[in-house]
Order: sequence, then C-alpha cells, then structure tokens
Amino acid sequence: MIRFTAKAVSALAVSASLSIALAATSAIGVVTSNGNILLNDAKTAANATVFDGSTIQTQNAASQVRMNNGSRVQLGAESRGKFYSDRVVLEKGTARVDGYTANANGLKIQTEAAGSATVMMKGATVEVASIAGNVHVYNAYGVNVANLVPGKALDLTPQDAGAAAATTVIGTVKKVGSAFQLTDETSNVTFELRGFSNLKAGTRVKVSGTNAQSPNPAPTSPATQVLQADSKKPAVAVLSSAGAAGAAGAAGAAGAAGAAGAAGAAGAAGAAAAGAAAAGISATTAVVAGVAAAAVVGTAAGVSASGGGNGCIVGISSGTTCK
Repeated sequence: MIRFTAKAVSALAVSASLSIALAATSAIGVVTSNGNILLNDAKTAANATVFDGSTIQTQNAASQVRMNNGSRVQLGAESRGKFYSDRVVLEKGTARVDGYTANANGLKIQTEAAGSATVMMKGATVEVASIAGNVHVYNAYGVNVANLVPGKALDLTPQDAGAAAATTVIGTVKKVGSAFQLTDETSNVTFELRGFSNLKAGTRVKVSGTNAQSPNPAPTSPATQVLQADSKKPAVAVLSSAGAAGAAGAAGAAGAAGAAGAAGAAGAAGAAAAGAAAAGISATTAVVAGVAAAAVVGTAAGVSASGGGNGCIVGISSGTTCK
C-alpha cells in the first residue's frame, strides 16, 4: 500500500494547480503591428506572444495575430478582442478572420475551411461579410440565423433571448416531397413550414411563426430548420402569386443586369432592389430565431479579398479600417 504524508499531498496539489494554470495560459499565437498595442491593458511593442485568454487592443494601426494552428485574425485600428485557441471575442471595432471563429454580441460567426469573413461592431448590431468561402452565423443557443456567400454582408441585431423566438421570413414556397419549404431571401436559411394553411409552391410569401428548437421529426433536406405556425395566429401574407413572383424576379434581374453594365456590382444590387420595389416587393429584413438580419446594400463592390497597406484591413460596405 502506498502512503502519502500531508506534506506530499499538499505538494501534489500545488503541482497540479500549477499544471492547470500553465495549461490555461498556454501560448496560442503571435501578434504583430505597425504601431503600439495594448496586451492585457499593458502597452507593448508591436511583436508579442498571445496567450489563451489574452485581450488585444489596437490604437491607430491595425494588427495581425497568427495562431499556432495556422489561422489568422486581423484587428482593425481602434479595435479590441479577447483571444482563445478556437475563437476571438470581438468587443469593439473590426476583425477579419481567416479559417477562424469570431464571437460578437452573442453571435457566433464561423467560416468554412479556408474561408474569410469580416466582422464589424456597430453598437448592438454586428455587420458580417463573407470575403471568401461560405460563412455561417449562429445565435447564443446555437441556432443558425444566417448563411452568407462570398460578396454578401448582413447587419445582424439580436432581439431577444431564446432559440424558439418569433421568426419572420420572406421567400418563394417550394414543395419537397410532402413538405413545404422556403429559403429566406435575406438570411439564406431554409425552413420547412409546418402548420400553415393555403401554401402554394411558387408563391412568394411573408411567413411568421416560431423557430422550433428541436423539431420532431427533423426537417426534410435541404431545410435545416422548422418554422411552426402559431395555432392562434398562423400568419402567411402572400406577396405575389407564382406567375407574379416569376415576373418580379425577371424584372429585378433585368434591372440588375442593365445597371451592372453601367455601374458595376453595387449598381446591380441597387437595380435589383429597385426592380423588386417596382413589383411591390420591399422586404430586406428577416427575423430569424430572435436575430434581425438586414441586407447591406452595395456590398458586392465593398468586399475585397485583399488586405490594404501597412497591415490594415480592406473591409466591408462601411469602408475600410485602414488609417
């Protein structure tokens, strides 16, 4: 039988505590900048080791954090973020993440492999843009509230807590097997519609209901979520019939194509919106699981895959964070 003295047990406990402390503060990357930065509120030179849980705040110049796992984060000027091995929690300003995850105002912004996204804090709103690859956004309960393709940006504003929050989406109804589905035009999230009456494939509708947290049975692919009608007020507003929806889409596309030849991608986005408005369609905002998602107009021309000089970030529609 092995016996331990009180002193030996105490030494083992201290050793274990030290091991845990060292593990909790392990180095996760290196930060570089063309100016001074604050690392855990202490001014430091433009080259320093980043530990798990470190807070980095930039001043008048952007900085870049190269993670040990190969991913990269760029913080814009006057920005602040807390860094962990698997994510950065953006508290202020702008960050570009490459193959990494960002958290901002309760939202989780996740890029696919080799993908890039720019995240900007705008008060209670978070502007997210996909630079390369698909980008997925989740609320605090893990519900997918937006999917962005390259060149698209959304303003996302959490509205209330809870995964099963009120949801309002707009799109064209389609029939998949025996199920009715709709891909929201703003958030790009596909829902299976349950409990709604008078649905017709090809009709463009505005639907309000509850985003079921754990639907049973699970939605039919390609839907990833279920929108359940409120039994007291199953809200479906028809925006256009099957024929009118097609005509509106054609009109918007024609307007976009014409503008694209004259003014480029931003003009095309504006023309598409104008074409939709001419057909009586003005929806640009969705509320998905308690998060309001609004399209950022003219983003295609504002998103750049390249960085600016001096380590600054060429960002999204709001302009650049370069100084």
